[in-house]
Amino acid sequence: MRLDQLEQFMTVYRYQNYTSAARSIPMSPQGLSKTIKRLEKELGVTLFTLDTEKGTPVPTIYAHELIQFVRRWDEDFYSLQKRFETLRARENRVIRVGSSFGISGMMGLDFLKGFHAQYPGITAECVEQTDYRADEGLKQGEFDFALTVLPSKNEFATEGLLSERVCFWVHRSNPLSTRESFDYRDFDRQCVGIPGRDFKIYHRFKSECEANRVQVQDYYTSSEMYWLFDYALGGEGLSFNLPHIAALPVFQNPDVVNVPMSNMDWSCGISYLASHKLTEDERSFHSYCLSYAKELRSKLPTVP
Repeated sequence: MRLDQLEQFMTVYRYQNYTSAARSIPMSPQGLSKTIKRLEKELGVTLFTLDTEKGTPVPTIYAHELIQFVRRWDEDFYSLQKRFETLRARENRVIRVGSSFGISGMMGLDFLKGFHAQYPGITAECVEQTDYRADEGLKQGEFDFALTVLPSKNEFATEGLLSERVCFWVHRSNPLSTRESFDYRDFDRQCVGIPGRDFKIYHRFKSECEANRVQVQDYYTSSEMYWLFDYALGGEGLSFNLPHIAALPVFQNPDVVNVPMSNMDWSCGISYLASHKLTEDERSFHSYCLSYAKELRSKLPTVP
């Protein structure tokens, strides 16, 4: 069996139509049919029978068994590729970092610049992802570290970096704008702007509202803080933010008030697989992140 034979078998199994499968590869239906026949001859079994009415291939019990083997092989091959990427990165002294959207921005432009200045022989490459995608990338071996929104997965070794009070923008015309702080009950029958399902804050906020029997009228979801601010500016609802974002000049408007939650913080940390023993370069990056965050904490905006 060759790799291309197995890939073509998977395609026929998926489409159960030689013409559609051949078009997706691409190759001729006749050529694809011949590949399957050769594979059947090598294995000594029939993988597909022919539906005489539709003229399409129908998987046999042998095909169902083979597809399980191919899927396991495909997963193992993917893991092997990721392992090779890890080994190449270590050879080249590259630290691969996945970051939840907003964390690297919160750390600031000097974050990676400072690391490269302190460790000129090591390169740290950062890729921004949604919260759950950053976690999954670390789990799958795409990253050596992840700057994650807490809480993190149990299989991660995580140390906290930064924490801020969750706030919500509200238009000054809304009676809630006079509040010193918000409780979950304040969101009853309100419209809320918040990052969507790929972000932990969405599920956490929604869960807390449900636990407090709060019925949010509607959720407007966006990962772009500009759109969330505009949602509040237009008087359409209350929009999630963090103090370091609200302090930016672009979000200064006399018609919008920023009100903190009385009982909700947003925290992030640096994570790596607990089963992994850090290399010397990785330990350097980990220590740098902790010391950098410690210094940054004193510079973050505070809320009452």
